[in-house]
Amino acid sequence: MTAQERYDEWIENMRDDNLLRLELLSIKGDEKEIEERFSTELHFGTAGLRGKLKAGTNCMNRLTIGRATQGFSNYLLKNKRAGEELSVAIAFDPRHKSKEFAELSAEIFAANGIRVYSFDSIRPTPELAFLIRYLKTTAGLNITASHNPRDYNGYKVYYSDGCQISGEVSDGIAAEIEKVSYFGSEVVSITHLENPTESDIVLRLPPKIAEEQGLFTLLGEKEDRAYLDRIEAMALHDGGALDKNIPIVYTPLNGAGSIPFRTMMADRGFTNFHIVEEQKDPDPDFTTVGYPNPEDPKAFKLSEMLGAKVGADVLLATDPDSDRFAIELKKSAPAVSDENGIFSEDGMYLTPTVKDETPEYIPLNGNQTGYLLLDYILSAEDNKRADDTASSTEHAALNSTSKLNAENIKKNVQLNANTNDAEIDENKIPAVVRSIVTSPLSNRIAAAHGAVLIESLTGFKNICGTIPWLNANGFEYRFGWEESVGYAPCPDIRDKDGICAGMLVAEMAAYYKKQGKTLYDVLMEIYARYGYFAEDEPFIIREGLEGKKEISDMMANLRKNPFKNVAGYDVVSVTDYSDGVQQEIKLPASCTAEIPVALTKASEADDRTLTGPAIPPSNVLKYVLSNGTTFFVRPSGTEPKIKFYFYSEGRSLEEAKTINEDVKAKVIKKIIGT
Repeated sequence: MTAQERYDEWIENMRDDNLLRLELLSIKGDEKEIEERFSTELHFGTAGLRGKLKAGTNCMNRLTIGRATQGFSNYLLKNKRAGEELSVAIAFDPRHKSKEFAELSAEIFAANGIRVYSFDSIRPTPELAFLIRYLKTTAGLNITASHNPRDYNGYKVYYSDGCQISGEVSDGIAAEIEKVSYFGSEVVSITHLENPTESDIVLRLPPKIAEEQGLFTLLGEKEDRAYLDRIEAMALHDGGALDKNIPIVYTPLNGAGSIPFRTMMADRGFTNFHIVEEQKDPDPDFTTVGYPNPEDPKAFKLSEMLGAKVGADVLLATDPDSDRFAIELKKSAPAVSDENGIFSEDGMYLTPTVKDETPEYIPLNGNQTGYLLLDYILSAEDNKRADDTASSTEHAALNSTSKLNAENIKKNVQLNANTNDAEIDENKIPAVVRSIVTSPLSNRIAAAHGAVLIESLTGFKNICGTIPWLNANGFEYRFGWEESVGYAPCPDIRDKDGICAGMLVAEMAAYYKKQGKTLYDVLMEIYARYGYFAEDEPFIIREGLEGKKEISDMMANLRKNPFKNVAGYDVVSVTDYSDGVQQEIKLPASCTAEIPVALTKASEADDRTLTGPAIPPSNVLKYVLSNGTTFFVRPSGTEPKIKFYFYSEGRSLEEAKTINEDVKAKVIKKIIGT
């Protein structure tokens, strides 16, 4: 079918009073717009669906959502085990149509005999990921477009392991979706539920009937509390080890993080916590921020104003569905007071009387926040091991400052039992997981603490997807992260979690403040200890079908005409992940745990290098230059972008940045052909 034929089919099959039909009638004769909306179908991949809120096969609307959910239901029915009760947990974010799409999906699942667990208001994505394992559901669905602009929405699918769906499952669901018609949906009665089978049209069961038949359960405070309990059990220090009066500012960017983050900080006893009032409540238009991505420093504008007013040491932000998390750190002296004329009576920010007296907030990129969290988490584990071998006198001394909080250990064991995870086994080798495009400086930090570093493809379906492999091969998961401000500290929450990461950063800031340090001081210490690295992650946006082809052509041309030399540095290696890569695990010298029997040695001459999990094929290119600079090129899987990642080391941060800027400029210039 051509785009025009698909357009005509939609017009013909919609009711006259249907809002989507009226929208389509408004673009009649607009060939370019019709081509954008109907030249293809919205692709269902490992991230589910994501697109603009419009009428059309290539957009997010009731028809594409209904078709996807019926196909998803058919896949679950086809793969149902004997005696299994199918169930799905559903959540949604504050975007336009999110609640409507979630309710529609619930009706479709119920009509297919699949039990639904759902909320009546917004919840964070990581809470859904947690509840899938906590409630032991077959799958999960979140209606969210994460950090995308306001005119987007998405359909994010999870499986019973609590991870986003894998390629095999996503391919299977996509195949079932293809069999379902966009049109001809049917509202069914209970007689259709006695023996559910796959349907080629969308089935719906009214909510009241679904509830009467035990196919719908409303989730609420009990499940919220279970999620927060699991997060708070991840605390590494507490009590006298922390300065809980540290001034902290947080913004949920008008998203789902507001209530859980405030509740968590109150539970932990932080007494000088402030939330950006203008961004506290849900707003589907994100009028205070525009592009609601905490990775963009512009999203911190209001936080910086409030931070200056209250003298905040650290600014925290989560994106609309609260899985992404970013921070800014105070570098200079505390803020001046209201008496100096910085704030008007209504609290609006004015030009400072003395500019040098205002705090300077430094935005951290995702790698830098990862350095801090990785070093903090593994340092706390080092202290715990030292504490476990100390004498009883030493034990009492360490307990107040460095030992894992006893209440949290007890809670951890309880919660792990609820989610079928074993209690932490200190005899296992500690392991951390990062994406292939995340900074190699993290390798040095992990090795210094005796931890093994595992790489995965980008995305937390891949990062957290390594946890079963780690558990089966003698390793213990400690932390997972990637450079795009995503962090997964908890093994029971198998997706990036801005709420949990936020708690640990707040705790970390309070811990070091007690020692007279800022997080900026600690970051500089990390660079001095492990190496001065510059990190940069630029991207090029190319929207629409033409843009998609242009990005594809860029990658093809780079494979055909690879770099030989960049900025005067020879290319010493090129890795093309399109065919997959067999990973090797290097055991650090400080790791004394017994080598897992199940693992094979990558080399008979090297007992410390083992065969690790294979990295599946992906459209990624990696270059290493003669000076040690590493850079990657890949198309984004969820946005119309081609992305770059540059990492250079120098004798100082300034030198590293200079090298990185030079390499970056020359690489991008060649790729875009200017």
